[in-house]
Amino acid sequence: MKKVLSILIILLVTTSCTSSKVSLKSDSLSSDEINSQKILGHWGEGDSPYGISAFQKGGVYKAWMYKSSKKEKLIIEMEAKWWIKDGQLYNELTEIYPPLPGFEIGRIVIDQIVDISENEMTLIDEEGQKYKNIRLK
Repeated sequence: MKKVLSILIILLVTTSCTSSKVSLKSDSLSSDEINSQKILGHWGEGDSPYGISAFQKGGVYKAWMYKSSKKEKLIIEMEAKWWIKDGQLYNELTEIYPPLPGFEIGRIVIDQIVDISENEMTLIDEEGQKYKNIRLK
């Protein structure tokens, strides 16, 4: 019986040490790294016009702006490189069609991240306006 108890104690100690290492690893992620994982996917914003943004692994960003949420008429299509640093979301424009004044290739748009949850992303734009995106399934 003592041998069985000794084995159980060893297993308990080993298991608790292993699980604490796992939690320490996830605790060591910065908020920027966590947000970079949480932002991946497709997001919708507005009604008229209606925008869809896709944040992909490797920093690929794609966006489509439609006349309305019915998505019948595409107004703008763009691509960018995205990254998160110091709680801010950066998008560097790499392509846009049709070309728009003020949206030149290489322009960087910076939004302050307020929160990214499973279903909603809240940001503050460069003009200080808070806005929300809803995750699309």
